[in-house]
Amino acid sequence: MNKLILSLLVVTSSFAVFAQEECQLTEKNQKIKITLDQNVPEYFFKYIMPKNDQDKRNQATIILANKGNVLLDLNTGEIKKIPGPFDAVPSMDGNIVTVPGNPENDNAFTIYSRDDMSRPLYEDKGEKALVGVYQSVGTIESVGNKKKYRVITDVLTPPSNSWPGTPNTSKLMYKEYKVEGAGADMTADSAGDTKPLCSNLSEALKLPMLSKDGNQLAAYSSITGTTQIFKIAKDSSGNSTCKLERDLGFASTKVEFNKDSTKITFAADSLATSDRKVNWYAQPLIGAMNMNVYVLDLKTNKLNKISNNSQGNSYYPSFSKDDTVTYLNQEYKNGPIEYSLVQARIDVKQSVDAKSKDFYTTDSCSYSQEELATIALGKLWFKTCSKMMGTPTVLGSRAQALSMDPKKCEALVKNNWERTKNSLSDSYLSAKDIGLGGTFVAGSRPNAIAEENFVKMRNLSEDDLLQYCPKAPVAAVKAVVKPLDQREEIKAAANILISKCSGCHSNGTGRAFIVGDMNSMKRNKVSALNYVAQGYMPMGAPLTSEEKLQVWNYINSL
Repeated sequence: MNKLILSLLVVTSSFAVFAQEECQLTEKNQKIKITLDQNVPEYFFKYIMPKNDQDKRNQATIILANKGNVLLDLNTGEIKKIPGPFDAVPSMDGNIVTVPGNPENDNAFTIYSRDDMSRPLYEDKGEKALVGVYQSVGTIESVGNKKKYRVITDVLTPPSNSWPGTPNTSKLMYKEYKVEGAGADMTADSAGDTKPLCSNLSEALKLPMLSKDGNQLAAYSSITGTTQIFKIAKDSSGNSTCKLERDLGFASTKVEFNKDSTKITFAADSLATSDRKVNWYAQPLIGAMNMNVYVLDLKTNKLNKISNNSQGNSYYPSFSKDDTVTYLNQEYKNGPIEYSLVQARIDVKQSVDAKSKDFYTTDSCSYSQEELATIALGKLWFKTCSKMMGTPTVLGSRAQALSMDPKKCEALVKNNWERTKNSLSDSYLSAKDIGLGGTFVAGSRPNAIAEENFVKMRNLSEDDLLQYCPKAPVAAVKAVVKPLDQREEIKAAANILISKCSGCHSNGTGRAFIVGDMNSMKRNKVSALNYVAQGYMPMGAPLTSEEKLQVWNYINSL
């Protein structure tokens, strides 16, 4: 068995690439790209804003599979350890870094100075301490060196039975802290008790994120199945209340506000998006999801797609200085899954109105020819080019049209529309496009409004689509690649698989992934990668970070 496993370590295969020239997407606005090599990012990434105009630091906090919680210098690639295993979330002003449930400090919610993370500024302990994880920090007061921060956290229930390993939000909590001084003289303390956030709402809100001033909340609603934005206030009794200001009309991952709350950035799946796929905190499911990063201008209602990942996922976007966006990128490159950090500009001219209507809502009968043609372009690209699983959502289709170069869009339409449009059956177009509020059930027949829109779409001519191809070529910027760390040797993956996995995953067990069976291991590579990355496997014998990295690299090489 040992020899068989070890012999598999050298096996590599290439992910299928698109043959058609018109299927290629141009990198739209990449400013800088930093390869992560075998440092697999887990669960979290957040850019740290400069403290002032003189602060030239270009840093982020990130959790890496083989390094843990670290501070990453985006200019040099230098890594410094941050105490604690959970998300190290900085404040918008770059002044402090917060770490929840830090076991190195008696599981206290801990506040550090961004300039010195060797010692805590404040450790929140006891019955009135802020508990929970996945926190978000807003600056609600700032006068000189005196600041007050509002911090919110998820208080999570055990994993759900329907999707093991995925936490469910039971309630949101918040607490405020005051920080004074600078440098070695900086101090921090509690500025009030821990209280429930949005006490007037009964629904479970997931992936909650504060605006930079702490007065707005973006979260995924478990009732509507969409991402919503709330205004935070207090009632006459001083209880936190949340008033719905906007429903995006689709599900997204964590939302981040820019510094003046005029824009938000988020990742959303171009394919069918359901609660199961929204409620995640780790890597998205490569091979089953196609996450891309968007920026929505809340004033003009213009939506821009600023990543062009067609075979993997772009996610965890975070506003950086000058309103650029930094995000994690996960993609296939000659077999293994590769990770990188990308900083991108957001001055993209190809934008669409972010209208919250779908084929299955009552106002969909008013779709214009431009809207139908834009959606048709995206559907055509997915039908002709995409190797991803699933069916494109209306959001994914409309945004996909923005990613095409004018000449490639023209070629795609002329070479494929007439012969393809009639094969775009109602079931293909709609089987997994989920309507607002979950009103459309996957697998059921579309309603009359949807059927009418499908007919209109298929009746569009080549010329109808061509006039809505992007008019300006996508601006490409040469990537600046900086190695972050040297690739480590895979030394013990075979022994780990044998000692910790073969007991349940060997011949005769009925498992899909059979240790030592090359065909089954290749066939089930994607699911195995996700189970290892998210800590679901091996059951009862969790891997250390080092072991997880070794197994991850090995499975990647199949």
